[in-house]
Amino acid sequence: MGKNADESIHRGTLRFGRHARVGMGDTIARFLMIMDDHVLIPSLARHLGLGLIPARWQGVDVLLPLLERIRGDGAMVLIKFDGGRDLTENGPYTVIASGGPLKGEYIRAEMSSLERSVAKVIIEYARRCWGFVEPS
Repeated sequence: MGKNADESIHRGTLRFGRHARVGMGDTIARFLMIMDDHVLIPSLARHLGLGLIPARWQGVDVLLPLLERIRGDGAMVLIKFDGGRDLTENGPYTVIASGGPLKGEYIRAEMSSLERSVAKVIIEYARRCWGFVEPS
């Protein structure tokens, strides 16, 4: 059983699309990877001393201190709500971080969940620019 999906690298960034066939195991692995980014947000906030973010956080308002920290590094974060795409494509939400310490590279996530898109970009930025390592 397969699902349509496409993985392509954009300057070291994983992007999800809809063109290549992958097995169900790949789909589950991707889901777990996305979930991990969502779950890692509270650990990252604690690591940076930004206060408590609950384990079951919702909405992007709780992420504003992390986004402000990225902005403070001189980077830019763009959040796009695309009315031309729906949940069956890459998803209507695109989040991109660029500039500052990324030095010409960018981090991009396109997903059907705004929270997951923003979390993916924040965690990847933290790995690259702040030396964040997932707690074991």
